[in-house]
Amino acid sequence: MEKLKYSKEFLLLLFITTILSQFVNAQNDVRISVQIAPILSYQITDYGDYSSRYNNESETPQFGIRSQVRFEFDMDKYLSLNIGFSYEIRKNSLSTGMLYDTSEATLPLLDMPYRVNSERTYKFFGIPIAFSVNYFNNSKIRIYQTFGLQLSFLLSAEYDSEGFYEYDYIRKESGNYNEYKADYIVSGFSSIGISRRLNEKLAINLEPGFIYMINEYMEMPYSRKKERFLDLKVDLGLTYNF
Repeated sequence: MEKLKYSKEFLLLLFITTILSQFVNAQNDVRISVQIAPILSYQITDYGDYSSRYNNESETPQFGIRSQVRFEFDMDKYLSLNIGFSYEIRKNSLSTGMLYDTSEATLPLLDMPYRVNSERTYKFFGIPIAFSVNYFNNSKIRIYQTFGLQLSFLLSAEYDSEGFYEYDYIRKESGNYNEYKADYIVSGFSSIGISRRLNEKLAINLEPGFIYMINEYMEMPYSRKKERFLDLKVDLGLTYNF
């Protein structure tokens, strides 16, 4: 199954590359943009039929990073098509447990932690496709908004955790959730951008926006909850005009 999955990704990349080559050969107004952005990832959790938070779980958003190579093709004066490749590292911190003091308990306790803190790191490869609408465009400044969808693949999901037991005992563990990776993830995104030309060929651009995962990024068996990410991002990039 793993080989089949990677073969599908390779065929998809080949298909996108073929489309890009056709556009480059057919269009005169073509740009390539290289961008990098800090992203603040909020984990959005659906607990299903349970009204309260599952197991008293609390999540703290963490900063990650997103890099992207994007090809832009002007369809007319007001509309552009964008196709690219992205690499994203998302992080989050979870604290799960009953969160109460049992040091005065008289009954024997099970050998289970009363609280677990977990630091998680997720790495994604994505293929974003979007349209950009120009609100203002002259020889120096371009103001636009981008709307798009991204097809992503979870490359790895790793964790480092600390389990807190009675009598000040702490157990540390590391591992991964790679066997539970979803086959694919679909995200919607949008951003407001401003581009400033430096000369005839080069421009610098700034794009604050967000990315929202439509489906969950992991498929955990017997889990009551579904997890996805909402990311706030600020892309900073350099664009080359062919």
